[in-house]
Amino acid sequence: MPGTPDRRIQLILTDLAERYVDRPAPQAFERVYEDDPELGHVFAVFHAKLNEHFDEINGRALTSRHYWAENSRALLSLIADVEGVVNELRRVGISVELNAGYQQALDGCKEWLQRSGGSPVPDDFETIELVRHEPVISREAKIAKLTTAVQTELKMVAEGSFARVYSYVDPNYGVRFAIKRAKAGLAPRDLERFENEFKVMKELRFPYVLSVFRYDDQRKEYSMEFCDATLRAFVKKHNNSLSFATRKRIALQFLYGMAHLHSKDLLHRDISLQNVLI
Repeated sequence: MPGTPDRRIQLILTDLAERYVDRPAPQAFERVYEDDPELGHVFAVFHAKLNEHFDEINGRALTSRHYWAENSRALLSLIADVEGVVNELRRVGISVELNAGYQQALDGCKEWLQRSGGSPVPDDFETIELVRHEPVISREAKIAKLTTAVQTELKMVAEGSFARVYSYVDPNYGVRFAIKRAKAGLAPRDLERFENEFKVMKELRFPYVLSVFRYDDQRKEYSMEFCDATLRAFVKKHNNSLSFATRKRIALQFLYGMAHLHSKDLLHRDISLQNVLI
């Protein structure tokens, strides 16, 4: 994205505001976030919808212990929206926090919500305490100014046919990122594919699809989210201690990611245990 860091941040804030401008929120929730003119409405929409779902689930836990199929799908989509916006803002230096109780509730719901046939509410479900008169989503500071950091001590972590992947720790934030760099002497056709890969991924904003950030045309490389391990390595190391719920969560996250790609008419050409990252 062209322009200064502050300009890029402002464009993202504008995009978020436009994305949710047509989604109403009750005035009671709008008032809770009136101190944040840039993101207040977005947060109010999320807060109101979360409360609506949590209130319904609390009721169903006391009666049929079954959450309707359409509502289950709606809540899963809402969770993906909330996580997507939070991650999008964090990437540009805007620290966003979700109320600890609500974060725990969302993590718990992801364990048992299903996209078809409705969702059985677990026997050990604990009533979710609703927050109505104070924010459940907030940011610690206003717009943060990003600085350009010199990338040092690159460590190669993977290699493919066309590119190598390195990792480094950004000195400004103490966060590890990855760099995917095209190999020297790459044929023009393959380099074009490499650049197109970045352009396609840049348009994908979804919690279970790897995030990419900036393309360096001079070095023929792009920065991206760093992941700790491949699925193969993760399972090999933790197989004996992985609970069924964790295995199910990993599988569902993978399927949600693939479904998102297919919704964009995209096909992943090289799915393997080495290309699914944790």
